[in-house]
Amino acid sequence: MSISQISLSRAGSGDTERYEYECPCGEGKIIEEHDNIPGFRDHSVFFRCDKCNEKYKFDLSKGVRGWELVEK
Repeated sequence: MSISQISLSRAGSGDTERYEYECPCGEGKIIEEHDNIPGFRDHSVFFRCDKCNEKYKFDLSKGVRGWELVEK
């Protein structure tokens, strides 16, 4: 899986990260976001692809940065 975009922005004493990956079918994206701001730490990973969202889910058992795709 290749990363097509990485963006990093500063927010006060922290930062935010956004990674975009090509999804398995190649028609959409997997978006991974990390808000590393003291007092507001949010991490998420989600599909921007209806086809892959129906077929796969994210296994977060290894942590939010160690996610893996598994078939539903």
